[in-house]
Amino acid sequence: VLDDRAERPGVKFADADLIGWPLQIIVGKKGIEAGEVEYKVRANGNRGSIPAGSVTEKLEKVAAALRTINKGTDDVFTVFED
Repeated sequence: VLDDRAERPGVKFADADLIGWPLQIIVGKKGIEAGEVEYKVRANGNRGSIPAGSVTEKLEKVAAALRTINKGTDDVFTVFED
């Protein structure tokens, strides 16, 4: 889901947490300048950044893992932390 509303980032992050998005990918001005994309894993609260060029690869791994795991497992999002 792309949150392109005209809201402040804090409002968007709070809404994402309320909705329960399991993974947030944050593309911001500073990150773009640094060639990075930030992420947040809801299940364990881990945050970090990854090279922007690896986002597609990481999301493909998440999608593949989601097709093979049992529902309710959040471990799939640890791909971002590898």
